[in-house]
Amino acid sequence: MLIIKAAQLPEDIQTLGIDGVNQIWRDAKLRAVGKARAKTLIEAAVSARMEIRMLLEDYESRNTRLQEVMVLIEELVRKIPMAEKRLEIKGVGIRTV
Repeated sequence: MLIIKAAQLPEDIQTLGIDGVNQIWRDAKLRAVGKARAKTLIEAAVSARMEIRMLLEDYESRNTRLQEVMVLIEELVRKIPMAEKRLEIKGVGIRTV
């Protein structure tokens, strides 16, 4: 929790470095922590940064596919007889026709 208060983002943890993380722990007089644990935390921050980037790419990809599907749905709805009349009903949209 001390590290999160000092460095909220993975980049901040990387900036602190092993010695900075270790110093925060030593200032708080925590036992059973050392450079090995600090190194593990730094490696986890690097991995978290990569995972966030991958999740954002996945989100963008899925969002693009959703937009393509919605365009297709709109085209198909326009082919349905009386679709325009149904769309005029309050609360009825492209997805519910």
